[in-house]
Amino acid sequence: MNLKLIALFTTLFSVYSLKAQLYEGKLAQEWFPGSEVLRIEPYTSIPTFIRFNPEKRITLESFPEFANKKFGLNEAYGWLIKQSVKDDIGYFHQRLNQTYKGYPVEGAVYLVHSKSGMIESLN
Repeated sequence: MNLKLIALFTTLFSVYSLKAQLYEGKLAQEWFPGSEVLRIEPYTSIPTFIRFNPEKRITLESFPEFANKKFGLNEAYGWLIKQSVKDDIGYFHQRLNQTYKGYPVEGAVYLVHSKSGMIESLN
């Protein structure tokens, strides 16, 4: 009985510790300047969701330079637009695949959500 209880506790603790961290407001700003909401998964230091402060939004064209600088990537890394869709309310949703020396990086994809050329969020 005690062994089952210990196994259950260990499993629950493991699942809880793998939960993403969500930062909002000042905490998001401290972690990632320009953001108002930020989510970071425990398996990476690169945010899995960013919603920008309306005054700190970046242009769609500046995303590659912004991402490489913020994520600590050198000039060998780039971003390739794989898909671009405009919805009924005027938002563009673009799927950008990270590249290394021109080759796509498997699983390194950001969905960029923008309106009027300004990025509002990405995940």
